Amino acid sequence: MLGLYYRSAGHKGEWPLLAQSRHSPSRYLSSSRLALTIYHHLFALLLFIGDHCDPRIGGDMTDSPKAHSLGLFHILVRTIESVQSLGGSSQIRAALAALILTGCASPNSTPDTPKVVSQLDHIDVERFGIITSHKNCDRGAGEPCMITYNFTPRTVTIPAQQGVEFGIGFVLFGSPEGAPVKLRTVWIFAPVDSTSPTGPHRSETFSTAVIGTGSVRTYSIDEPWKLVPAVCTVEIWEGNRRLGSQTFNVIKQ
Repeated sequence: MLGLYYRSAGHKGEWPLLAQSRHSPSRYLSSSRLALTIYHHLFALLLFIGDHCDPRIGGDMTDSPKAHSLGLFHILVRTIESVQSLGGSSQIRAALAALILTGCASPNSTPDTPKVVSQLDHIDVERFGIITSHKNCDRGAGEPCMITYNFTPRTVTIPAQQGVEFGIGFVLFGSPEGAPVKLRTVWIFAPVDSTSPTGPHRSETFSTAVIGTGSVRTYSIDEPWKLVPAVCTVEIWEGNRRLGSQTFNVIKQ
């Protein structure tokens, strides 16, 4: 008769799982129950691994680390308690504990790929003045439109005329090149006449620029209330740090 041999307290049995039994039927029955218990919990462990760890078996790895750990702990406790009640030795219980705890690591235990931290040093405003832009949307399906900006010679004097567009062009310096940086652009349009009914107008936009490349920010005189002499300032911010600014004088001709 084949049976499971294990090392219980005071028993010097052989270690091979299957060997010719030299024990009483009751001892063999206890060994069989122990074997079935171990196999039962190992099967539960395999199911848990398949559901929570291996996407090839259907796991989507969406469980939280807390729920994941609680699941493993539940299997561990049930296995050790069952083996102990059937007379399993401390060596067997320790081996099963190690197997269960290492059989399926937490989804968050795999070291993440180090993220590249971008460091924006400063910006240089290289161009400013009146702008003419051209939008090209004939770049194929799914391709974004490309806008080309042409600056007049540097000037800070802007005519208060409907449809006039002006702004700045700047380059971002930092590391690594090609890293994206989130910027905030603030435009402040303040009429020279303090009695103007509109008063100072402030607008903010958020966008992403790329270190090592150029970027453009524009402002349009596209509303009747902007057709007045004013001081218009643009500010570029990264978080709470102002990177640069440029002031324009809007004059009425």
